[in-house]
Amino acid sequence: MTETVRTWTSCMSERRLSFVGAFMSAVGPMSLYLYAPAVAEAAAGLATTSAAINLTLSSFFGGFAISLLVVGPISDAVGRRATVYLFIGAFCLASIAAWLCESVESLLVARFIQGFGAAAGMSVSRALVRDVYAGKAAARVFVTMTMVLSVAPAVAPIVGGLTTTFFGWRSVFILMFVYGIILIAVCAFFVGETIQRHWARLMPREWWASYRGVLTRRDFTAPALCVGSLVGVVYANGTLLPSILMETIGFSPLQFSVAILAHPAGYMAGSIVAKSVLARRSVKETVLYGYCAIAIGCVGMLALLVWEPGAWRILTPVGLYSFGLAFIMPTMTAVSLDRLPHMAGAAASLLGFSQMAFGFIASVAGNAASDAITAIALLMPAMALLSLVGFAGSTTAGG
Repeated sequence: MTETVRTWTSCMSERRLSFVGAFMSAVGPMSLYLYAPAVAEAAAGLATTSAAINLTLSSFFGGFAISLLVVGPISDAVGRRATVYLFIGAFCLASIAAWLCESVESLLVARFIQGFGAAAGMSVSRALVRDVYAGKAAARVFVTMTMVLSVAPAVAPIVGGLTTTFFGWRSVFILMFVYGIILIAVCAFFVGETIQRHWARLMPREWWASYRGVLTRRDFTAPALCVGSLVGVVYANGTLLPSILMETIGFSPLQFSVAILAHPAGYMAGSIVAKSVLARRSVKETVLYGYCAIAIGCVGMLALLVWEPGAWRILTPVGLYSFGLAFIMPTMTAVSLDRLPHMAGAAASLLGFSQMAFGFIASVAGNAASDAITAIALLMPAMALLSLVGFAGSTTAGG
């Protein structure tokens, strides 16, 4: 077993791991963005309300978040590949169940299980990178991974919309099933086991010990704060921008679907530049460049408090923020996992869970404000400052 692990870790090139990791991580976003265009038709098909069908989105997030607290320790115990087979297998079965659903209640259950299974993509892919690479090499892999991953929010809604238009809302679940089967095949043929199994880690006390060991280390919690607070803004934007652009600015749904590409376009551009910068600069310098772009975006957002809001005055800061995020998120993800090779699965799961928690908090805070423009204008710089606190803590902790 030890020799097999050594063989696979030595032959996993940065390029292969980047693309395989991106493909694994994309199962969650693809499941959301493929389904989004089908929501209205699903409500009509199941003879239910829009409020009830929207719960299927929340159900997916709920399963995803709960799974993140489970999948990491399991992958540390039984191995990365077995975890993918188990959880993505459940995702595939849930996709078939969703395709066959005849009521919104059964769809809620199927979407919950889909989310539970999809979480393995995010957690295991990050743990795989830490199993094979460390330091700057891991940061390079994460930058490439997220660059490829940024394609999903741009492509999936189009594919989902076309599929729904020509084949009906149920057909998107067949696409998810096929994606899951391909992912399992990719894992079987292109990913080897990168750790030795430790079956004792399946015991609940071992889970608690792993999480306690991760959470008591500042060289994890500080970069997790750095990344999580920035990602929280992305979640909040997802709930605030629709009302701002369509109700305040007056965009049509089609115009909104094009305008919202400011985020993935900015992130992809940032990833390309960040990869080049990381080849010549340190991780710390790369992150600081990212904060410069975010600072400019925050100034643009604060200007909305005194200027008349317009499409470009909103979308330009969003794009700049996403551009800077591409410098920080993958590099600080690598930093957060760097000193925890023996429990990379648990650390990756906690990192993912913390991002969802920040997203929930930021979304609630943003929607609690009486005015969406004021909320987004203040939330972005506030969360950026919180992220800087985490970055400062990571540097003093040796990150």
